Amino acid sequence: MVDVKLVSGVWKLLLQAQKAHKTITYGTIAKKLGSRNGQFLGRHLGICAMFSISTYGLGLNVLAVRQDTGEPGDGVMLSRADRDVQKERVDVWAAPTFSKGPSPEIIRKLNRVINQFME
Repeated sequence: MVDVKLVSGVWKLLLQAQKAHKTITYGTIAKKLGSRNGQFLGRHLGICAMFSISTYGLGLNVLAVRQDTGEPGDGVMLSRADRDVQKERVDVWAAPTFSKGPSPEIIRKLNRVINQFME
C-alpha cells in the first residue's frame, strides 16, 4: 500500500524545486518528509512521474537527483524515449507551474499500475 501523504509531500517538494528552477536531492526530500534516507522514494517518484507526464506532458521527477552525481537515479521516467534528462529538466523549469497534483484516488490507481509492472 502506498502512503498517499508521502506522494503528496514529494509532489509539493518537486513543485517547489520547479518554481525555484532547481533540483532537489533524494536525501533532502527524505529528510523533509521525516525519513533518514531517500531509498524509499522510487515508487513515490514514479507515481509523480506518471501523473505529471500524463497531465502536463513532462516528468516533474527529473528534478529529484542523487547528491553524488546531481542526476536522477536509474529508471527515471521521461516524457518520451527520445529525450534526455537535461532537456526534460529545462522544459520542466520553463513550463507553467504544475499546480494540480494527483488526488488520493489517482495515487492509488497509479500505484496499482506500478504493482502490475512489478509482478
